[in-house]
Amino acid sequence: MINDFSFFLSTRIIFGVNTAEKVGQEALEMGLSNILVVTDEGFSKVPIFERIIGRISDAGISCRVFNKLKGEPDTEIVEEGAASIREAETDGILGIGGGSSMDLAKALSVLGTNKGRVDEYMGVNLVREPPLPLIVMPTTAGSGSEVTRVAVLTDHKKNLKDAIVSNLIPPKAAILDPGFLATLPSRVIAETGIDALSHAIEAFYSLGSNPISDILAKDAIRRISSNLRALVANPQNLAAAGNMALGSMLAGAAFLNTGVGNVHALAHSLGAHYHISHALSVAVLLPYVMEHNLNACMERFVEMAAAMGTTVEGLPLREAARKAVEEIRCLLADVGIPKKMSELQVTDVHFKEMAAEAAKSVPALSNPRRCTVEELVDVYQKAL
Repeated sequence: MINDFSFFLSTRIIFGVNTAEKVGQEALEMGLSNILVVTDEGFSKVPIFERIIGRISDAGISCRVFNKLKGEPDTEIVEEGAASIREAETDGILGIGGGSSMDLAKALSVLGTNKGRVDEYMGVNLVREPPLPLIVMPTTAGSGSEVTRVAVLTDHKKNLKDAIVSNLIPPKAAILDPGFLATLPSRVIAETGIDALSHAIEAFYSLGSNPISDILAKDAIRRISSNLRALVANPQNLAAAGNMALGSMLAGAAFLNTGVGNVHALAHSLGAHYHISHALSVAVLLPYVMEHNLNACMERFVEMAAAMGTTVEGLPLREAARKAVEEIRCLLADVGIPKKMSELQVTDVHFKEMAAEAAKSVPALSNPRRCTVEELVDVYQKAL
């Protein structure tokens, strides 16, 4: 029997090599005339960024650039960007970059129409007015933020990561140009690619999974696991880049509807306490959380192993299920992800506090295995 479910996806997808050239026309068709372009400091200096700005100008659209993002977004930079919106009659936002830039763009689109501070909207369904129209152009294959209803922000005063969660904030359009990935270092491709794969994995075994999310998540697992090595080895490989960009978006569409799990619950706390990037936090923790979850849904692990190209026919159930974890460990090693958190100068001094934060976080609700704080501390210890 199929359980009741609903499936949500409100973002228009424009996919293909050189689709970045269409950004001006896309903004024009949405009726925009004065947009704020949100990106990070580094991407604003690459030649392709100037070409994008040129295409916006060619369409007769005025634009200003907010490029002060240097890492992952926090509440302070959102407030700074909101002041820039209020200085002019901004009617739309264009977010260009990885998940950090897109999450910042989402938060700014909220403050473009909703009064007050950003922390007033951090939580579930607290956004009151429809945000400014948002177009995004992901330059990494990782976060899936181009289709999700979440904007993750760091609150340094509380020393934690929180999020704006609302069906009002997904971008109106996402332009997926595989050519963007050629501008990235292999290390970034590896870390963000594993983040994308973790979204697909956690969506597939989530307690909230459904028949549509299963199709998307399994296809994302197949595309990412079979193309990440090639793209890390050669970022100019457009075929691999296309599959990674598409896989990341599919994984995002899947977990948008299912939630993620303890990989993200633990990674959020790890990143907040040790200032490690989200993607790297996820990548290091992924095999340890998978191993911890295996007994809760072994059949799902068998399906994931098969999707990653591993032969499972004729094997006992548990042995076949473990193949998924083994394949992930092999992939992580091949793309240069550290095996242990200790390689990132992590110690166990904050583990109990971090585990307590993770246990009460939203991602933990969708995890297939119910966990105590002590069990989550044990996962951290094994990953150390």
